[in-house]
Amino acid sequence: MTLRLSAVLFLSVLVAPLAWSHPGPGIVVNAKGEVFFVHGFRSRIMKVDAAGKMTVFVEHKEGKSLNHLHQLVMGPKGNLYAVAANSGPVWKITPDAEMTAVYTPKAQEKLWLGLNGYPFTIDTDGNLYFVPGGPPNDSRIYKMSPDGKVAEFAGGASGYADGKGDQARFGDLYNGCFAWGPKGELYLTDSGTSVRKIAADGTVTTIAGGPDSGFADGVGKEAKFKHLHGVTCDAEGNLFVAENGNLRIRKITPDGKVATLAGSGQRGNDDGPAPKATFDLPVGVAVSKDGTVYVLESPAESDVRVRKISPEGKVTTVAIAGGDR
Repeated sequence: MTLRLSAVLFLSVLVAPLAWSHPGPGIVVNAKGEVFFVHGFRSRIMKVDAAGKMTVFVEHKEGKSLNHLHQLVMGPKGNLYAVAANSGPVWKITPDAEMTAVYTPKAQEKLWLGLNGYPFTIDTDGNLYFVPGGPPNDSRIYKMSPDGKVAEFAGGASGYADGKGDQARFGDLYNGCFAWGPKGELYLTDSGTSVRKIAADGTVTTIAGGPDSGFADGVGKEAKFKHLHGVTCDAEGNLFVAENGNLRIRKITPDGKVATLAGSGQRGNDDGPAPKATFDLPVGVAVSKDGTVYVLESPAESDVRVRKISPEGKVTTVAIAGGDR
């Protein structure tokens, strides 16, 4: 059923968390091996080229708000998509750093996708999928077509259940992140404790984890996570997740086997062999076509860092962006 966004989401404004209450998981890598990541507190998108040089790609300026970015999405043709945490236009950013508004909310629409950092993504046909963040005890995903029509896609009242459409239940999606699989399947981190898959018809299944937090490798629901944030998927269907609570990067194979890819569980910035390396509150992940996994660290009291995990299992620091707040 197609719904007017303003009617569906009006109450969300009253309950949405503060924009700066969680770090943004936004990091992506393009076919050239160029890495882009959000520096939310500076309202910038940074770029690290294939040679390792970091520059400011785009930043907040009058008329083109990128205020306190959280999510960053790689869309068709290598374009980036972002939206300010205080809502507003959905910006398409070309590889040449040209910003254009894909959609600008109407004046009467008090909430739009991306507000306060709730997750969103875009498919190859230009449809936007997003979590609006309320009303209370409601965890729905909506789909917006390129002509601006909005419809419920999956979820309903908060809870935890697999199922189709409004029979499915999600928990707290505020810290969630979307990722597309190689066959068009959509993945989402839920409540920091599980990874869910959403088929094209809105059918939701749990890939790994469950409603309870903890730490355990294993198969499917045997695995446990704590404070998951970002998720990404490679061409073979392997998922990688940034686990803020356990300070690790985990890998989930297509058959649901969960293993620790990198991180000792101690907090720090130590490079080296993946099992001994330490991470400082990892929030985002991206994977390149050669299998390199990039990790975004964004602790509130320190610098924003990008680390990489090579296919051979070595962790190195790629870039450090000043932590001025």
